[in-house]
Amino acid sequence: MENTFGIFALRMDSYYQFLQKVYFEDEMKLHKAEKSEIFEAFVLKVHVTWEKFVIRLLVDCLNRDSSQYAEYLGFKKLKKHLPRNQCEGMLLGLGYLSFRDVSDIQTKAKKVFVTQYNPFSHKIL
Repeated sequence: MENTFGIFALRMDSYYQFLQKVYFEDEMKLHKAEKSEIFEAFVLKVHVTWEKFVIRLLVDCLNRDSSQYAEYLGFKKLKKHLPRNQCEGMLLGLGYLSFRDVSDIQTKAKKVFVTQYNPFSHKIL
């Protein structure tokens, strides 16, 4: 999971660094409207990066212990540690994993992840 957080942090930092250049450097000769267009486009890029991060994090959690997922689906036996690609297939199926909001992610995570590996079951501060 540390790698998942690290990759996300590096991507977000690179976006921040790039946008800092766009905002502060006058040598690019961009008009205010052009800069605004770049910032708006990056909102989508950040959103996609966030979604990939969440999916990767959920795959990490299922990869560590699939027993709660097996119980949720009514399987009698499922290996505790499954390959990442299998975990991804189990979470995504043939479609797209979507959530209405954070509470929707939390509700679904509670059903399929062991508390120890549920990223939403731990209180921060």
